[in-house]
Amino acid sequence: MLFEVALVLIIALPVLKWSTDIAAQYARDRAGLNEARLLTTVVDAGATLALRNLDDMIRTGVGVGNVLVLDLSDLEAEGLWMAGSARLTALGRKVTLILHARGSDELILMARATAPTGEANPAYVPRGGEGVGLVGFVPPDDPGTLRGPGIDYDLSAIQALIGAPVRWDAVAIRVLRMDRDVLPFLHRRAQPGYPQLNQMSTDLDMNGFDLIGVGVLETTSLTATAEMQAAEVTGTLKVDGIVEVASDLSIKGRLKSRAATIDGEITSKTLNVSNRSTFGTLTTGTLTASGPVSVDNDLVVGGAARLGALAVSDVSARRIQAASLLVGTVAANAAFVTVTRATTGQIQALITGRCSGC
Repeated sequence: MLFEVALVLIIALPVLKWSTDIAAQYARDRAGLNEARLLTTVVDAGATLALRNLDDMIRTGVGVGNVLVLDLSDLEAEGLWMAGSARLTALGRKVTLILHARGSDELILMARATAPTGEANPAYVPRGGEGVGLVGFVPPDDPGTLRGPGIDYDLSAIQALIGAPVRWDAVAIRVLRMDRDVLPFLHRRAQPGYPQLNQMSTDLDMNGFDLIGVGVLETTSLTATAEMQAAEVTGTLKVDGIVEVASDLSIKGRLKSRAATIDGEITSKTLNVSNRSTFGTLTTGTLTASGPVSVDNDLVVGGAARLGALAVSDVSARRIQAASLLVGTVAANAAFVTVTRATTGQIQALITGRCSGC
């Protein structure tokens, strides 16, 4: 009986120890994987911070050749780390973010996990996995190198600086470059010293979506194929559809449209309208309209005015002035006109409620 018990113990104890070691190693591997994920998240948050203005971060925030060390509270203050989130890794290590401006166009980011003082190093080597970026460790036999899956990075340039990784530290690394991460892209915010980064270098196709919230629109030529609503347009306006303007419309070039409704004043070098148009006040060099034109106030034409029909609600104490006025029909509720000037005037029919001085 004793022999059998001894035999069981001889077999069971090594198996139990082996099982315990496997369980401990599994738990450590899981903790190490979670640590690597945390470090990846931290280095990504640092990249978001740096890319707000990478050139300024390199030159002013860090300084070329220098190192800036941040902790998670600094990222929290920048809105890049949630309050109450873990401040230590799954292996109990403190996390810091190292930013090293290696050159005027390159920034190295390292999320560093440091074991508490006095803790025996677990000799853990980070492994890759889901949610893990470039994460490695500083081997004890080569403290000047960061090693890991796909990593063999020389740390000698920063080892003399405060906060640099040391033996057994786990580190996630990311490299940002101006020529790769900033200069090729169009930026939403102004990039001081790089005004071209806020300029398009090709056509912008809105794919049927609206362009809204524009304060001032400067354009050499503006073409609208459907409906256009604007307070002011300066330049050349070509509209295949309808023009509706709630305020004044100033065009130094030509306005051509099937129909136009403008509540305010329109000033144009050339106006060509093929359908019904309504204006508050119209001032133009040349007016050609095959459809009816209705003007509430003044109609001033520097050159020739050719109209299928002119409808004026009230021209009392106002004026119709043109070098040449050719109108098929003039319709007015009251035609009290202070000034009517024309080099030649051909009117087929005048329809009015009253006519003073006719």
